[in-house]
Amino acid sequence: MIIMRNILLLFFVGFSPVILAQKLMVGPMVGGSISAPLYDDSEFKNRHTIHFMPGFQTGITTIWQASSKFALSHDLYYGQEGKKITGENEQTNFREYHHYVGVPIALRVVFGNDRFKYYGGLGPNIKYWLKSNGRANLPELYEIYETFDPLDYTLRFSDGAASSREVFLVSQPNRFQLGLDISGGLMVPIKHQWLSVDLRYTWGHTNMAKPESTYTPFAFYEGNLVHTQHSLQLSCAYLFSFDLFEMTHKGKSTKKVK
Repeated sequence: MIIMRNILLLFFVGFSPVILAQKLMVGPMVGGSISAPLYDDSEFKNRHTIHFMPGFQTGITTIWQASSKFALSHDLYYGQEGKKITGENEQTNFREYHHYVGVPIALRVVFGNDRFKYYGGLGPNIKYWLKSNGRANLPELYEIYETFDPLDYTLRFSDGAASSREVFLVSQPNRFQLGLDISGGLMVPIKHQWLSVDLRYTWGHTNMAKPESTYTPFAFYEGNLVHTQHSLQLSCAYLFSFDLFEMTHKGKSTKKVK
């Protein structure tokens, strides 16, 4: 709770540059990522191997420049993260793909000049879990269904009973998820606009689901969603720049009246 309180405090304090903003930069963003789940259950981690999975993000980046040193950035994006887990026999493995809408917000400290800028940032990452799908390879499936084909499945958020083996029901998901972003990058001018390259690590704070939530319909598999997601993202944005001070004072005299 203390960590969440500090993240939310940073969120509200960070909005001060918006009020004082002199310049606005906004434009499309696209990027790639690698992510992996982090479990607190040491026994589960000892019996399984956890792998990183590739993902992507695409959306809009907005930067409010309050001064030459401070700015507030926030994105609105659609993205995909994944997880891959292999069992002790290496024949048991799960691949899952989670789809989100994300809103990361970061307070930036900016260095450099009009020819080249670089920055460091810190702030909360708020995501809404949209849907998930996956593929399971389980030797036990042959004993039940007499097939060696992998099982393609989807996750649904429901308290009911699964109608088929291709549906995994998550009864108590945490669809709103909070994390902390640590970021850094550089910005290069292109004519009157900017190209921004951002590297960001997201430390997930919210578990995918509550401990008592249902997950797979197979009693022989101990997998669960009591884990957070951690990711490393590299993205590029092409930003259009607007001088808010000039726009709001256009036609007005800035000289003092004697």
